[in-house]
Amino acid sequence: MKKCNFCNVNIKDNTDHCPLCGGVLEGDEPGFDTYPNVLKKEKAISFIFRLTLFLAIIASAACIIINISTGVSIAWSVIVSLSFLYLLLILYLFVRENAGYRVRAFGIVAAGIILVIVIDYILGFKRWSINYVFPSALIFMSLSFLLLMLINRRNWQSYLIIHMLITFFSVIPLIMYALEIITDPVMSIIAFSLSFVITLGIIILGGSRVKSELYRRFHIFGK
Repeated sequence: MKKCNFCNVNIKDNTDHCPLCGGVLEGDEPGFDTYPNVLKKEKAISFIFRLTLFLAIIASAACIIINISTGVSIAWSVIVSLSFLYLLLILYLFVRENAGYRVRAFGIVAAGIILVIVIDYILGFKRWSINYVFPSALIFMSLSFLLLMLINRRNWQSYLIIHMLITFFSVIPLIMYALEIITDPVMSIIAFSLSFVITLGIIILGGSRVKSELYRRFHIFGK
């Protein structure tokens, strides 16, 4: 254990300088790292992500070359490439320590919906992606965040904004049905009704805690 004679403290860390005053420590006994090496961990995560990105690009390029050389009419290589991109997004969201689980869940589901719609379009656009998958994903998100809200009852008001966003996105399938893009509106109506009822219930039953959350986020309703 080394010692700083100026601060009169013993230092256990494996360092030659005092963390308080920056002076040179006395003693030859080797120390040990008390705190984890965050920089080393970040570099390792960054390398893994860049390596995965490189391998995904190589694999996507190989699939595109094979797709073109075989003369297959369906662009399956685009589906594979977009799937790699989706997996990279999932990896990126999970290695980002400052991304909360709500952001991760919302980003993964939203990107998944876009991926499925693109796949449907490549395969001839039978509309199964917008008739069923899109609203089903919204229903899944509504129920999942409702369950999380019930589990985390001490901080349930923090889920208000995410439910408001789900309700907003649930309007999109109804607009698509009005524009005759969606042909089967049943799942879309269920998705909107469920998200709207949950959001309305939170606002009405939440009382002052909901007002405080809305004020904190949007500075409305006052304190």
